[in-house]
Amino acid sequence: MATILTAEANEGYITNVPAKQCPYLATSDSANAWHIGAWLRDTGRSAPRMVRASRGNTYHVNEMKIRFVDHTDIARIA
Repeated sequence: MATILTAEANEGYITNVPAKQCPYLATSDSANAWHIGAWLRDTGRSAPRMVRASRGNTYHVNEMKIRFVDHTDIARIA
């Protein structure tokens, strides 16, 4: 079952703080979702409506597939 991370992504979207101030453990899905939310904001995309972890380093975000390596390497792949 996929982990739903919409709340964490919304938190990253509305919080305008540096990446190093992410409130979650750096290697957790919650931290990744927080950074994805900040990435959505920084790239002018809409707020996260549905965020869930997928296999490996991929996430499903607002009907997009996102590859997350670290907070400096986030990209849409589908």
